[in-house]
Amino acid sequence: MISRLIRDEVLAKLRDGDTGINATLRLVCEEHGIEQIAFDVSDGSPQLIQGFFEITELEGNSDFRYPLILLYGLRSENLRRSKPAEFDGDVEVALDCWLDHAALERLDDFEHKTDALEQALVTTFNKRGITWKWPIAYDGEIGFERGPMRLDSNKRVWRRLLACRLKFLMRQ
Repeated sequence: MISRLIRDEVLAKLRDGDTGINATLRLVCEEHGIEQIAFDVSDGSPQLIQGFFEITELEGNSDFRYPLILLYGLRSENLRRSKPAEFDGDVEVALDCWLDHAALERLDDFEHKTDALEQALVTTFNKRGITWKWPIAYDGEIGFERGPMRLDSNKRVWRRLLACRLKFLMRQ
């Protein structure tokens, strides 16, 4: 349940009405004149899946909707720095965020949309005053990797992955 504790906290941060992903995206998009992006991160949402999937396996085999977040535990390592702690180590959680754009529309700059999401995620998790529940410690270690634009199988929609990685320290 180590990764689960952290995923639950990440979800709480994403869902926060004042500082969560949608509140932050709304401000970032307005500030930079970017088309609004929003994710339904509520329980049972077709835009939030907890699990590590290849997107091509989901397409046509699952009920989901873009934009999409895949949330999953990526790595944990018990370093046992503190004994008799049962677990004392690093945990990495992944947020694979998929954006879409109609293929028939002009694609002059898809980077702005990805930039807005990247900034919103940094602000959601690293804004001053954000606290994490014990036994989770987060020092702001966040990283991103952008995937290439890819056309869906029907050649109607462009999709792009923004892979976000969050690193935590946990002791229990």
